[in-house]
Amino acid sequence: MPHFVTSAQGRAHVTSANAAHWNAGTLGGGCYVLPLGNKMACTMTDSNTLRVLFGVASVCGRQWEVEGDYEEVNIDNGVPGYNRTDLLVCRIETAPQETIALKVYKGEETTGAPVTPGHVEGDLNDGDTVCEMPICSVRVNGINPQAPVMLTEESHTIEGNAVDLADLAKRLGDYMSQCPHRVGQLYLSFDATSPEAIWPGTRWTRITGRFLRAAADTATGGSDNVALTESHLPRHSHTGPSHSHPAGTLAASSAGAHSHTPGTANVGFMGYATNAAALGWANATNSFQKTNNSAHTWYKNFSSLTSAGAHAHGVTGSTGAAGTGSTGTTGGGTAFDNRPAFQDVHVWRRTA
Repeated sequence: MPHFVTSAQGRAHVTSANAAHWNAGTLGGGCYVLPLGNKMACTMTDSNTLRVLFGVASVCGRQWEVEGDYEEVNIDNGVPGYNRTDLLVCRIETAPQETIALKVYKGEETTGAPVTPGHVEGDLNDGDTVCEMPICSVRVNGINPQAPVMLTEESHTIEGNAVDLADLAKRLGDYMSQCPHRVGQLYLSFDATSPEAIWPGTRWTRITGRFLRAAADTATGGSDNVALTESHLPRHSHTGPSHSHPAGTLAASSAGAHSHTPGTANVGFMGYATNAAALGWANATNSFQKTNNSAHTWYKNFSSLTSAGAHAHGVTGSTGAAGTGSTGTTGGGTAFDNRPAFQDVHVWRRTA
């Protein structure tokens, strides 16, 4: 059933555990020194006496303090040629009865680096009955104890003052309103809300249409779409009929009319007519010979044909003049998307 701890019931009903639970929930369930008095500062007053000055502490929410100005505990003598480290703790037990004591754990003597003794790290709010709070360690070199090393952890404080929950809530709200991004840093989000609305008083510039690239400066460049030019194409050639362009069929143009004249060597030329005059040779010395009486077929011996001179053939397109033909064109030059797969986000850069 519920227990109304802070009620007046006419009987003893508030236990130390009730108070410890509240303290642990407020200050935390660990071992802390509160920012009061000397916060249990420790000193060696002689080679065997360790003094603990006034302070207030909490162990799993169990409050305890040094009564008066200080408390003293004994440190054993050291051994010449050996080193050790002792540990001072505050030991709290809740069963079989509630007790508290300052206890010194003596470290092991060694010629090497000494090891700090262990201690009980219990949780009195989770069923454990013993918890020890480290206060300081003391290294003893030979017979000479060194200055204590404080091991206490200070409780939650703000600027050295004990925690005030109302003040803590206010300061937390102030912190949440403070922008964690310095000027020049970026803020990325799937939320389109401007950072200026989140952190009033700050100024931001929104970045759009840009991929982020790690670099040594803050330059911009590049383009979402790219259209290739002739200089971007790989070097290549067009050879013969194997490479066709339908829009630019090529043909050789005429090189002009010409003729060839005979020489004197024996190269046969045949003609057919009813008389020699019809063939164009009237001189009988040109050795006309009749080879067929009925058909009057004649021939004459003359030389091979002579050259008519060098000439050229121009290239003509399907509709162009001689010498102006081409393979035609193909492709539209349309720009293509130059971006890899991406995820759009909202990006701002803080400017003030």
